[in-house]
Amino acid sequence: MGVSDLRRVLGWLWPFHPRPRVVARFNTVDLGADLESVELLMGIEAKFAIKFTDAEAEATLTVGDLCDLVVAKTGLSFDQAWPEVVRITRENSGCDAPIDQRTAFFAIHAEPRNPAAERD
Repeated sequence: MGVSDLRRVLGWLWPFHPRPRVVARFNTVDLGADLESVELLMGIEAKFAIKFTDAEAEATLTVGDLCDLVVAKTGLSFDQAWPEVVRITRENSGCDAPIDQRTAFFAIHAEPRNPAAERD
């Protein structure tokens, strides 16, 4: 069973996941499971040909933190790394809400969204 099969089965078993409401209210991509966070880090490692230590992964709370870590390990500029970090984050989270440097991976670390600021 592949990852996409597993996600489909879990979707059938847990159809009322609150993710859309959480993402709408808080600045988070709300990774719902450890599998999603592992896939996200593996995607970043593969794209940039780098490896993260467990301590680095545990200390990475926001998408901006992750991009800073990629920059430190690759020598790329933030502006060079950011689009790919966001793309891989979207692919692994399924989040289509705005992502900025303060966007948290988990709701527990997220700030409330400011709908007025997003319209500007």
